[in-house]
Amino acid sequence: MHHWSVMTWNSVAIGDGANSTLLITTPQLAFENEFLLNGLLGIAALHVQYLTPGSDPVRKQIDIYAQKALTGFREALPEIRPGTSQYESAMVMAVLLVLLYSLNSTFEENEIMAVQWLVLYGGLQTIFKLDPVPKSELLSIYPLFQRELSELKVKPVIPRILLSMVQEIHALDPEYDQLEYYCNTLDVLGMLFAGLKQDGVGEKLSIRIVSWCSFVSQEFTNLAKEKRPRALIILAYYMMFLKLVKLWWLEGIAERDVVAIAGVVGPTWLSYLKVPLQAIAISDEEEIARLILT
Repeated sequence: MHHWSVMTWNSVAIGDGANSTLLITTPQLAFENEFLLNGLLGIAALHVQYLTPGSDPVRKQIDIYAQKALTGFREALPEIRPGTSQYESAMVMAVLLVLLYSLNSTFEENEIMAVQWLVLYGGLQTIFKLDPVPKSELLSIYPLFQRELSELKVKPVIPRILLSMVQEIHALDPEYDQLEYYCNTLDVLGMLFAGLKQDGVGEKLSIRIVSWCSFVSQEFTNLAKEKRPRALIILAYYMMFLKLVKLWWLEGIAERDVVAIAGVVGPTWLSYLKVPLQAIAISDEEEIARLILT
């Protein structure tokens, strides 16, 4: 908990409001709700491991905390009531599970992290639906759920190659019934292109990128879970934006996912992945931004 309070709290989210919530409000909630406390301790242990790789005792701590956090969270869910500290703790835990899962998972070949994020964000939506109160009134934890720092004034932009990929879905195509969900997700992806064009690389864009999965529908999530090539290609374009976010727990995920997606979709679809594959080979942020906007 000392490590969380000194070093971890301001390194897992974007924005001063979110960081303040993680420093003050979240530990207060955690002392009242054990599953969230174990979640914080697990993430702090992950951060220690990141800073001092190869530490076996820390590795054991991570496994213990993560298991306790997940078990306690699942047991608490049926009893959660809106307006309680347990409810707010569950909302925070649902977000932190994304981080905990990202760094504490053993992946099989071609498993894709972005798909798992979509599933986890779907769980967060389930908790949101319990509450009839407008989310802006959840003042103690609201900054953690802020999805933009500035109004988007630039029209969403969608790469022509992705538009072509979706336009190829004709009336007799097996995916014709899913066309609406592909189009909706492309509109959401277009917000990132517009955000980059409007604000450039920085905090305003980063918060849009980190919260992007929360805009995606359950229907598209199902397509991604089924590893439909078009859905995975859209996710590859999202993952290249992730290269522009400077958070320790996101390091290397974009590279791994884009390569995994290329392996899953196969040679037939590789022409659609040209830009994401180029982006993951670049380390300079401004160069990646120029490539994305080309």
